[in-house]
Amino acid sequence: MDETDLVQEQCLTRLIPQAVFDDIKATSIVDGTSEDFVILQRDCVENLVRNFLNMAFLFPNGELRPGVEEKLSMTHDKLRTYYTAHTPEERISNDPEMGRRWLETTIGFEEFGVKYAQANREITSGIDIILALMEGFIPYLRNGGAIPGKDPNQYRAYKLNKMCKWLSTETIKIGFNPKNISNNHEDAKITFKLIGDKNQKETVTLIIGKRHVCIRHRDQLSA
Repeated sequence: MDETDLVQEQCLTRLIPQAVFDDIKATSIVDGTSEDFVILQRDCVENLVRNFLNMAFLFPNGELRPGVEEKLSMTHDKLRTYYTAHTPEERISNDPEMGRRWLETTIGFEEFGVKYAQANREITSGIDIILALMEGFIPYLRNGGAIPGKDPNQYRAYKLNKMCKWLSTETIKIGFNPKNISNNHEDAKITFKLIGDKNQKETVTLIIGKRHVCIRHRDQLSA
């Protein structure tokens, strides 16, 4: 392993800033007819999920970590296409066009419990909604509802732990330690253990408010 490889393994991808997009097409049903119109869309939840997946899946230069391609083969075709059809540079790009492509990747998951703020666009806040989108992306995470013996907050912690374990690969181990979450709008601290010649732990915080979410890693805040 040369010095460049070691640096790659010992770093997480940088956070992509959140954005507001003009002229996003939305669709509503009026008198049984589908009607398109344009809206302004904020991407805070969508971008949090993108950043979290980038940290799990990618080296800082956008290359897929070992084992990720195999995991992607088991995911929803929209997520698989996003990560396999784009170049490493595009995956970590904050270019508005790549942001729009990511937004398109995140729509259409109502059947898994994802709720949208306006006419099938803009995901609403809450850990439940974030986990529902992840369940839509990753069939392995789907549980079909509550688990006997676990209250809603324990179930949230269970799903978050399950997601972190599934996203882990040979170069990165992801974990969420608490067995309980007190509500749907609570911050969650995630541990990323970077595995290489010299193991290193990084803490990433999902900041979940009722009207806004963001993600923090060290001195980076995608807000």
